[in-house]
Amino acid sequence: MLALYRTAREAVSIYQDLRQLYDMAAALCQKREHPPGYEVELIEDFRACRACTYDPDPLLEGEAEPWDSGWSIVGA
Repeated sequence: MLALYRTAREAVSIYQDLRQLYDMAAALCQKREHPPGYEVELIEDFRACRACTYDPDPLLEGEAEPWDSGWSIVGA
């Protein structure tokens, strides 16, 4: 009698596992709705070709300091 009870529990457990696998497969196979196909442009008219703008940096464009030899020492 005890063996029949254990066998029934095993059969129910296997059934529940198969049912769960079936539900997972059915959820994956369902036709999913795709989000609407729209684009968000963060920059106005970003596809148009524009010339590069350069803002001169006064620290880099200025005259060299009197003590500056123009050479840099870097580690080897």
